[in-house]
Amino acid sequence: MYLTRPSLPDEVVSVVGNNELQQSWLSIVQDNELIYLEHAFGAGLSINDENYEGVIEETSRLLAIIRERTPFDNNVTNPVFRCDRMLQLLKSNPPGSGTEIYLG
Repeated sequence: MYLTRPSLPDEVVSVVGNNELQQSWLSIVQDNELIYLEHAFGAGLSINDENYEGVIEETSRLLAIIRERTPFDNNVTNPVFRCDRMLQLLKSNPPGSGTEIYLG
């Protein structure tokens, strides 16, 4: 996840490692037809007015499924923690907020 903010250095937030993405998250995304996230995890996706609500809905769904499968541990390596962090960053930086977000 890449965040670009005016007057601040660009920030890269690691959301999920490649192994976990391949072994867990992608199957959830594909099985549930989460099209925005599938595109983001493949080619990448710039968040904008047209896709923002869909990305929020799909990330919320992904988080719910991960929560069903994984106990929560307040640790940056925990999938629930990481997916929730991604969702919170998306919600706190909607289009028009001055922050540009790229998932990829």
